[in-house]
Amino acid sequence: MINYCVVIPLYNKEEYLVACIESVLVQTYQPRQIVIVNDGSTDCSLEIAKDFAAQVDKICVIDQPNAGVSVARNKGYQTVDTEWVAFLDADDTWASDFSEAALSLLNVCPKALMLGFGHT
Repeated sequence: MINYCVVIPLYNKEEYLVACIESVLVQTYQPRQIVIVNDGSTDCSLEIAKDFAAQVDKICVIDQPNAGVSVARNKGYQTVDTEWVAFLDADDTWASDFSEAALSLLNVCPKALMLGFGHT
């Protein structure tokens, strides 16, 4: 079994955040933890993230002053303890089988150090 965590950097994405988090929560292959790093949002993003964290044990919210998306991603990465980490932008969503399909590639390429995906 492959353990992985999802890191979501967050800055002023209140209109997208619910769909983003819900898309992770319905994955057919569940992450061990979801780390949301609020990067100084000035809208209701932090409150939405905290509401989810209060309801779902595997969600952790980190709040920091605005320092940029790279700093937020790195902060999230530094807090996880799994071999695999998936990064998801707060205004994106995953299909329900995304993580299962992505991690199944490790059976094909067991020596992979990183997996990358995009869409057109």
